[in-house]
Amino acid sequence: MDIAIANPFSLSYTSSWLLRRKIIQIHDKEAAKEVTYINEKFVLAYLIEELTASFSDINIPNDQSYIDFINLLYYFLKYRNCDPQALELMIMSYLAAFSLISNEIGVDLSKFTENLFSEPINDEE
Repeated sequence: MDIAIANPFSLSYTSSWLLRRKIIQIHDKEAAKEVTYINEKFVLAYLIEELTASFSDINIPNDQSYIDFINLLYYFLKYRNCDPQALELMIMSYLAAFSLISNEIGVDLSKFTENLFSEPINDEE
């Protein structure tokens, strides 16, 4: 099965930009109180949709650990510094965990990470 997953690099930068720019703005003060974190909810829905779109043939886990992950991600989007690098690490971790727990598909993460570094990492400095 060939799986097309959004590039974690572009997904993380797009999400970070959406959060930083606060593209959804409510000008009615009464309505704004009810949707205080509307941009964070939008980015959460965007990330989950992009991460699960390629796995439509597979049952995405709906157990408590997956719900806890979504709640933790929502907390992170609301209260933490959501720079693109942190979001990219989260996306790569999600894909790695999903490929580990799913024996039904084979996701080769190397095709997403092969061009992330322009030079090889050298720890011998």
